[in-house]
Amino acid sequence: MQWENRFNILDYLIIVFRRKWLILRWVLGMTVLFYALSYGLPKYYKAKTSVLPPAERSSSRYLQAFSQIQLAGIFPSANTQQTKIFLQMLRSRTLKERLIRQFDLQKRWHQKSLEKTLRQLAAQTDMMDTRDGMIILQVKARSPKMAADLANRYIQELDRLNRQKMVSRARSARIYIAHQLDSTRISLRKASEALASFQESHKTINLPEQIKQAIKQAGELKAKIIIKRVQL
Repeated sequence: MQWENRFNILDYLIIVFRRKWLILRWVLGMTVLFYALSYGLPKYYKAKTSVLPPAERSSSRYLQAFSQIQLAGIFPSANTQQTKIFLQMLRSRTLKERLIRQFDLQKRWHQKSLEKTLRQLAAQTDMMDTRDGMIILQVKARSPKMAADLANRYIQELDRLNRQKMVSRARSARIYIAHQLDSTRISLRKASEALASFQESHKTINLPEQIKQAIKQAGELKAKIIIKRVQL
């Protein structure tokens, strides 16, 4: 039995030895093919950047202090909420379309439609947030300069959108305050008109005038008393 096993192994070795050049050519051919495919495939370079969104300012000192307390995920911090908002803006169609127009990506990538260009841009962009609220953005492109330019433009467009949002919120606040002031003025005018109507219908004297008359009469009375004392 051992002799038969040894014989079979020797047979295999003899076959391999006889066809060694064929096997060597096959291995060499596969190696050349692998390197050819490696060099033939397009190369991609990655650029990475990060941004830490500022925390929302609260009007209350107590809310500010509370937002800084980390409660092991029980309550999301203000910084985490701001990070989610920034991620939504980075993934928004508006921001990506601006990048496509600025870099002419549809023509550069030989895409037939805007939708396909948007999908390719999304495929070449990775975004993630860390536990401390930081956003890590990674973009890959055919050249290192293009990858770096796209990553930097992402952050610039994010800053532009954030500024627009802040201006819009401030404008809305001003409109709301102006509306409240107008409503208050109207309410005060109506109250003043109602008081005047009440005084006219009930023949009452304006309270400030009553006070003035009382002060005047008290002054005249005191003056008369002083004169009498001097005369005495």
